[in-house]
Amino acid sequence: MFKTKLSQAKMCEKVLAAIQEYPGCNAVKEVSISEAADTDAESIWRVTVIDSGGVAIEKANHAARNAQNALREQYDLSTDR
Repeated sequence: MFKTKLSQAKMCEKVLAAIQEYPGCNAVKEVSISEAADTDAESIWRVTVIDSGGVAIEKANHAARNAQNALREQYDLSTDR
């Protein structure tokens, strides 16, 4: 399956938009994307909620995990390697 490669900035935009679609999470303001060390995979990236915008952090993190799992099937993180 072909995955679209996105820069870290574009990936943050996609993930943040997906998180904000979850009920009660539209106030989440900022996320960070980092590459995870996994030698068996082509591209593994992880989402961290930086600013929940007043949304309970457990709720924001739950939405972030769901968004991450859904978007990993469509997108790879573009790296400079």
